[in-house]
Amino acid sequence: LADNGVFRVLRLHRTTMLLQGMLASGGIFLIFLMNQRLNIRQQQFTSELHQSRQQLAEMNAELEHRVADEVLKNREKDAFLIQQDKMASIGQLAAGVAHEINNPMGFIGSNLTTLDKYFGRLDEFINAQDQVLVTEGSGESINRMAELRRKLKLDRILGDGKKLIAESLDGSSRVRQIVQDLKTFSRLDQPMCTLIDLNEC
Repeated sequence: LADNGVFRVLRLHRTTMLLQGMLASGGIFLIFLMNQRLNIRQQQFTSELHQSRQQLAEMNAELEHRVADEVLKNREKDAFLIQQDKMASIGQLAAGVAHEINNPMGFIGSNLTTLDKYFGRLDEFINAQDQVLVTEGSGESINRMAELRRKLKLDRILGDGKKLIAESLDGSSRVRQIVQDLKTFSRLDQPMCTLIDLNEC
């Protein structure tokens, strides 16, 4: 358009020069015709200028529409990133819960260690009792066995053993439930997309 406009200005200048020459030679009719042609060209130029402005307005509208689309896409991306951040926070929460698994596992380990010691004592008592009964088999043997039983606190061990086992079973049950809930939440053992029951989450 700019090159076309420069060309027209040059043509108008040339036409003006021709008109001046015609005036000098007395060609009034030719001046009239040239004036008519100049008016027609001016109207064409004005029309083309109007069309160019209209095209520019349409291009601006299209650009504004594209910018609005990009803004909407960016907002959707921002919302997605915020959702990802929230999910990361939930993952950290799940990690905290997994850390809490260590608490019941701690007393399970401790109780089982204590239970192992108690059963070692029981084994020692039973072996000693067997040896005494085999070799001596008298009333004195029975008294020695009763003394050893008190020394090793077997009655207490047997009572505590039942409690320790019950606590261990309760703790392991809690751990199993926590691990199962974490698996259900994180879906680590399932494919990416599956149908789930929201009540289990």
